[in-house]
Amino acid sequence: MTNPADLEPIPVPRLERDGVVLRAHTIDDADEVTRRGADPLVQRWTTTPANYTRDMALEFVTRMTGPSRDAIWWAIEVDGRMAGSIDLTTWGRGFSYGAASVGFALSPWARGRGVMTRAVAAAVEYGFDSLGLDTIIWEAYAGNVGSWRAAWGNGFHEFTYVPSLLVGKDRLEDAWHAVLRADEPREPQGDWHLAIEKSTTPRHQRGL
Repeated sequence: MTNPADLEPIPVPRLERDGVVLRAHTIDDADEVTRRGADPLVQRWTTTPANYTRDMALEFVTRMTGPSRDAIWWAIEVDGRMAGSIDLTTWGRGFSYGAASVGFALSPWARGRGVMTRAVAAAVEYGFDSLGLDTIIWEAYAGNVGSWRAAWGNGFHEFTYVPSLLVGKDRLEDAWHAVLRADEPREPQGDWHLAIEKSTTPRHQRGL
């Protein structure tokens, strides 16, 4: 297996999907990132610090801009405006390891338009078809239905409720976990209502 230290950094590619653009972050994104950081839903469902400042946003966009050996961080742009962020991350192992996780956050003004579903589709397609990944994992705090729907809409399945899986701001958070493999359909699998019901029920209560 390739040593991650030997891998060449990967520049952030520009991707487009049905009016949604994925591109590298720039300093000009800092104001939108600052506004997004103050949103109550972002505060609830992510580790974004309370009292999020523009200096924090500047540090974020600067850190996310350049090439990396084990992650790609995109800004999401809609109608010429920065609308969110999405990433593929490999836990420091490099993309040759064959697996990555996808994570994302969207500004309030861009929600309800299918933006994140299309952004996830673009990132997933690049991960499988260009990076040669075998598996992409999605995880979110349990109850984050907006994130769940973007994953479900792209074919993620085997949704599982896992207690105390993710690190939160001051505690471990219960989480939802799902997977998508390179050879699987990238479209919703099964009925929405049954899938979300299964996601909200702990595995041991389902008799699995």
